[in-house]
Amino acid sequence: MQLTKTYEIRLKWAGRAAGAALLFVILLNAMLPLINLKLGIIELPYLLPAITPSGVDFRKGLYYPAKAVLSGESPYLSPAYIYPPFAAVFSIPFRLFTVQRAYYILVALLFLFNFASVFLSVQIAESVFPKNRENSSFERGGLFYSVIWGVSALTLSTYGFIFSVERGNVDIFPIFFSLLGLWVLIKKPGWLWPQVLLVTIATHLKIYPAVLFVLLLCKHGWKSLLPIFLVNILLLFISGPANGINFIRVIIQYSNNPYIAVFNHSAASFGSFVNNHLINSFGLMIPPILFVLAPVSIWVVGAYVLWKRKYSPMNAVLLFLLSVPLMNLIPSTSHDYKLVILSSVVAICVYFLCLGFAGTGKWRYILLLAALMGVMYYITRSYTMLPTMLASKYPFILMMQGIFLLTVLSTPASLTNPDLESTIELNSQADAS
Repeated sequence: MQLTKTYEIRLKWAGRAAGAALLFVILLNAMLPLINLKLGIIELPYLLPAITPSGVDFRKGLYYPAKAVLSGESPYLSPAYIYPPFAAVFSIPFRLFTVQRAYYILVALLFLFNFASVFLSVQIAESVFPKNRENSSFERGGLFYSVIWGVSALTLSTYGFIFSVERGNVDIFPIFFSLLGLWVLIKKPGWLWPQVLLVTIATHLKIYPAVLFVLLLCKHGWKSLLPIFLVNILLLFISGPANGINFIRVIIQYSNNPYIAVFNHSAASFGSFVNNHLINSFGLMIPPILFVLAPVSIWVVGAYVLWKRKYSPMNAVLLFLLSVPLMNLIPSTSHDYKLVILSSVVAICVYFLCLGFAGTGKWRYILLLAALMGVMYYITRSYTMLPTMLASKYPFILMMQGIFLLTVLSTPASLTNPDLESTIELNSQADAS
């Protein structure tokens, strides 16, 4: 009984600390910047390089390419279209509306999909974290909703989401389908084809979710290769073989010529900024490949640890945790509107760390939570409000991935071992420690 009470107290205070930290970051990055101290007035700060009309990525990258597909033309005749052929087909329903009304609908969908992604993330985290036999999961209800509302409010009120709305960027769509694929993998592990379809849809909206096929290989082994190959071929040539070939040509050109800007947090862009400074100041440079290898190395170390522990639903979620920052840093162009895809893994990590502290009483979980909140301050703050040396999000996303790796290493193997029962008495572990 005493252990149960201790668990509840720890969980309550961890949840409150996480909620307070999330609200504090919202205060710092969404509320206080509205106050112009010099003029003594409330005004909207300059956050990003806005383009007229708003929603340009949606208009030129999805809405008009969908028209080309319906007309039997190639969407790749427009230099603005750099996505897989399926993305234009996926956008066809928007053609039922005028471009301006379609953009308004998109904004509503971006709002809903961001919230739904956070909600689904915490549902996934809840489903894989072992339950305490004495308390079941009832006492987690406060934490469950605290994380959902806190991370959602932070996401929807700060820089990355506002940037995605301004550009009409749809990076939240592929992360939502990726989460659906992870959900099916956990809840219906035998449903190989639906899992492949959901991850493939995500991949053919934006390419970077392709790293998640590793999860399917870990679970299903070689038998997943044929479904992965067939479904990818189907979506690649969904609007004809010519468009599929054009996409391969376009994406190679685009990847080799990244848009270098402070609001592009890719390894290529950050490496360029660092080397320009080093060359001008010291006549030295860092091999650009090292900026790519840094996040890849973190992912490889974490993936190896999880592979040694064998596949389990918990390990699948932990690998997802490590993979999403990779999606931000490896593509050569990752503008800050893509920051919204990090919210799902932040929600999962906060949930895991709070439960880890409640179950063990070890302060390393609170330290990791504090570090994550500190990183989130910089990630959700516009580059226009930060010193030049701290303006790029690359180092902070890399730090976040490092925190995720430490979370993986801090998760006891007993919680991820598929040979053990799915419910483990966390409080008994605390007692033993």
